[in-house]
Amino acid sequence: MAKSKRPLTPEDAINLKSVSDAQITPDGKTIAFTVAETFKTDTKIPPSHIWIANVDGTGARQFTAGARADYLPRWSPDSAMLAFLSHRLEDGKPQIFLIARRGGEARPLTHAQGEILAFQWSRDGTRIAFLMEDAATDDEKKNKDAQRDQIEFELHPKFARVWIADLATGAARQITSGNVHVWEFDWSPDEKEFALIISDSPSEYDWYRSRLARVSANGGEPKTILKPQSNRQLALPRWSPDGATLAFLSCLWSDRGVIAGDLWLLVKGEEARNLTANSLRDVSCMHWSKDSHTLVVMGFERGDAMVGLIDVASATFHRWWTGDAAFTTRWWQQFSMNAAGDHIAAVREDPQNPPDVFVGQAQNETVEWRQITRLNPQSETFGIGAMEKIHWKSRDNKEMQGFLVKPLNYKENAKYPFVVWVHGGPAANYGPRYYALRHYAQLLAANGFMVLLPNPRGSYGWGAVFTEANLGDLGGKDWQDILAGVDYCVTQGWVDENRLGLGGWSYGGYMTAWGITQTKRFKAAIVGAGITNWLSFHGMSNLTEWDRIANNASPYQRGGTFDKFTPIHLVSRIKTPTLILHGADDPYVPASQGYEFYRALKDLKVETELVVYPRESHGILEKEHQLDLMRRVVDWYKKHL
Repeated sequence: MAKSKRPLTPEDAINLKSVSDAQITPDGKTIAFTVAETFKTDTKIPPSHIWIANVDGTGARQFTAGARADYLPRWSPDSAMLAFLSHRLEDGKPQIFLIARRGGEARPLTHAQGEILAFQWSRDGTRIAFLMEDAATDDEKKNKDAQRDQIEFELHPKFARVWIADLATGAARQITSGNVHVWEFDWSPDEKEFALIISDSPSEYDWYRSRLARVSANGGEPKTILKPQSNRQLALPRWSPDGATLAFLSCLWSDRGVIAGDLWLLVKGEEARNLTANSLRDVSCMHWSKDSHTLVVMGFERGDAMVGLIDVASATFHRWWTGDAAFTTRWWQQFSMNAAGDHIAAVREDPQNPPDVFVGQAQNETVEWRQITRLNPQSETFGIGAMEKIHWKSRDNKEMQGFLVKPLNYKENAKYPFVVWVHGGPAANYGPRYYALRHYAQLLAANGFMVLLPNPRGSYGWGAVFTEANLGDLGGKDWQDILAGVDYCVTQGWVDENRLGLGGWSYGGYMTAWGITQTKRFKAAIVGAGITNWLSFHGMSNLTEWDRIANNASPYQRGGTFDKFTPIHLVSRIKTPTLILHGADDPYVPASQGYEFYRALKDLKVETELVVYPRESHGILEKEHQLDLMRRVVDWYKKHL
């Protein structure tokens, strides 16, 4: 008789290892990847190490050691050397380290004063270009030591600039100059210039109006070559091997780094060309073929993960693979390829299995996947609720999709307490993933709840038109999409309609705060890091360009969308018991949003609690805080549903 599996606990969830950033060697024989804790205790970011494994699935082992963070592994062009970022010299100050593929002691290449953010090898393997934020000046250090540390807000920006370091000597020289902030870069194949994503300031909000630029590898001030259409953002500039074309992605996104959208090409002297216009497909990562004629892409098609090939001349898409799994590195799908272009390395997960490293062999226009690691074997003892993809029609007859996570011991013809957990973004996506830690779906399933994970308009996965469909209507039709999903589940007979809960984090927190002003159907709500007052959010957040774009209005226009969709303006309608959760140092959605909402509910005698986690940003990372948060989420719904 098969041994029964036990319900998942918060301790189980937090002890799962996080696997990311699978990088295959150019010779296609070895994969490096990052294995991290999901929490931190006494370090600035969770500890992590570089692991390696053979492509045939043998020899998986930890490759670097230390109490802090090693991450961002990148192989040299000859596959002999691995570079990575490490905090081992000073917590919070990453440096580039080098280690031979055969092993040995890692050595630092840089001793930079500023923070290094990313890097890239030269084609001959003798240099590394890196992106580094300006360091504090001597006067700034002296003033800080003397406690003359008053904040002159936005007066002394710290720009990120491209540098080049020589491997033989360690000598580094600055490439980009002027009052220009570099967010991303790509070295041209002839190494004579860089393609850049730049803005006029390093403020997070300025990323939303960034542009594509070029700069000589000899140094100088970047020159803009393309501004995005309308209010869209740009990301991932990638040179073709022949150096003639730049590929990049563009769409309206909620967060820097959380990207999936249209794939564009730019040839010097020509208009930029959109290869995926008006498709039901979003690209999140791409690699050029050796002949510069095609791009291997990873992304989404009709909400499903996909890998395929796009012909540059005709814009024809050939699907190689799609399935009920997801690929991820932190927030978006990503993969690496060997030099021959016939093997793909990626981190893959599915509803029953946590993320692990996979290698895909591309042949005959298909990809055959093989699992390389099993880094969380303890997960085999966890009871995981079955996950089902569902579709429904919204109130304007648009087709919607989402995922239903069933209680652990689900029985047909039974009705269950039901929680709708709305994702952040709104430009994000629920997929067939292992939701043990993220979004709390499996923790709730382990405690007898059914969970709906909806993808309303504004989500990515169905093309840029769908992602941008809630522009100027945040809380309008996207909220109707979610309610229609609830209605569908009720009509299927799964749901105890007297035991409905609503919750979410970030944009999901906003939708929760907004939703309970629109209906009294929900008996419990959890507002995690949610926007509750658009005007004060605009004044306090570091994303103040995003809210103007997303609301398609000025925050100072009274009676406009900033007023219309602000939960605090309709707070007198709320009767739902509401738990509010927030990081004290959140720069994206400041904790003041939670305090405002709590005070209003308290004044109106609505049952409410506010829990603020010290030292935490938009995501909760400290171990004890994570455990507390997971327990509170489950307990709040248990109490009220």
